[in-house]
Amino acid sequence: MRHYFRGGLIAKFITDSFLFTGIKNTRAYREVLLLKTMKNLGLPVPRVIGAQVVRKGLFYSADLLTEKLEGSDLVTQLKVKPLSKENWYIVGKVIGKFHQHGIYHSDLNSHNIMIQEKAHSTNVWLIDFDKCEQRTVKKLYKNSWKNDNITRLYRSLVKEKGVFPSINFDEGNWSELVRGYNSAL
Repeated sequence: MRHYFRGGLIAKFITDSFLFTGIKNTRAYREVLLLKTMKNLGLPVPRVIGAQVVRKGLFYSADLLTEKLEGSDLVTQLKVKPLSKENWYIVGKVIGKFHQHGIYHSDLNSHNIMIQEKAHSTNVWLIDFDKCEQRTVKKLYKNSWKNDNITRLYRSLVKEKGVFPSINFDEGNWSELVRGYNSAL
């Protein structure tokens, strides 16, 4: 279960209240709708179990309940052991599939990628789609949002490497991720 909180400077004054302008404009409603769309597209995202929006006068607060995924986020995984070359490729390919369908993840970072390694397979999911959207994919032109999105992930991994120097990430890993990403497009 995730409660919606504010970010940025305003969060110091208002933690979890948002102006209510209709149920379809709430963060919970929009995220549930996007998760269902992605599920219908066959993308690896958690299944929605429920959501609630609680009105308080002109404002609301909200919660989202999704299935619990087995595995750990990419950072946790990389602190314990390296990801194989094949699994970096799989991570990139999964992200590429989202971009192929126009899914823009506004917070694509190493904590929003879940990985479950099994004996003969690896499952990869993206999580936390608050403030994300499905965009139009232009076939003839490069979509700069895709490049910005994947660059954001790279910065996240470099930042984690700076905080945890022993984390199992290097440029070769990134090259494999990008190779997988390009194969999906």
